[in-house]
Amino acid sequence: MAERSIPVNRRWRLTQSALWRWILFFAIVWSIAGAFVLLNSTVVGMVSFLSAAGLALSNPAPPLNSVAAAKPIDHCKEALEQWGRTHSTKNLTPEVRKYSSEFAWRMGFEVGRVAGPLAMGLSTVADTQQYLATARQLAAVLQVPGPTLPKVNQSLRATVEFAEFVESDPRCIAAQLVQNFSPQQEQLFKFGEALGFSTAYRIKFPEGGNRLGPLVRHHGGLADLPQTMWIGFVQETKAPLPGSDVNAKFNGVLQPFHEYFSCQRDNGKSCSVTVHSK
Repeated sequence: MAERSIPVNRRWRLTQSALWRWILFFAIVWSIAGAFVLLNSTVVGMVSFLSAAGLALSNPAPPLNSVAAAKPIDHCKEALEQWGRTHSTKNLTPEVRKYSSEFAWRMGFEVGRVAGPLAMGLSTVADTQQYLATARQLAAVLQVPGPTLPKVNQSLRATVEFAEFVESDPRCIAAQLVQNFSPQQEQLFKFGEALGFSTAYRIKFPEGGNRLGPLVRHHGGLADLPQTMWIGFVQETKAPLPGSDVNAKFNGVLQPFHEYFSCQRDNGKSCSVTVHSK
């Protein structure tokens, strides 16, 4: 009876030893780590797939059409009055006014181009500083509040949440542009935000097509931009944007707009530039 109990006792002593406890500890830790890695990969893959496919949005296209109807006048009234008490528009020289249309659109585009990757979880706030700094420099020249980035609450609703951000004008930048210049600069700023965000999405997920099409159409029309400037960002497509890398793709979108606004400054409104976005 004693002889038979020896192996059992030895096994019992092994499982109670320090070495066994360390082996068990590392096994548990690595199992948990592996599970988290697998879960994260699965979630990221699902988000990427659903974003590309345009699925899983609890509020897809219809809200994008209805969101554009919002007009944030009430909440900006007090902000505009406060801004007027603490800032001066004396630096709005004829030269600034001459460039105000392009600066307003470009400021919005820089906000949208960094908000898109952030919403997809493909960049951090630190990665966006270069472009956000450009947007804030333009804001300073235009004498409007510096732009901030929206907080994404639900990744799968990022497109809708950004549309709501654009239309709610939380920093009252668009409203200040109206006060400093005209409603056209307001629309160009919002158009730029929508186009920048859509461009970032399309570069990463060309199979997902154009995003924020209703806002691009809405604000492009109100900004009095020729339809050829924005129609390619509204139509259904799965074609990637032309360009050898990300910067080339962004520059390919930016350049025709720069040419258009340059033409306007030199020749008035008799300008039309086709944006090759298909």
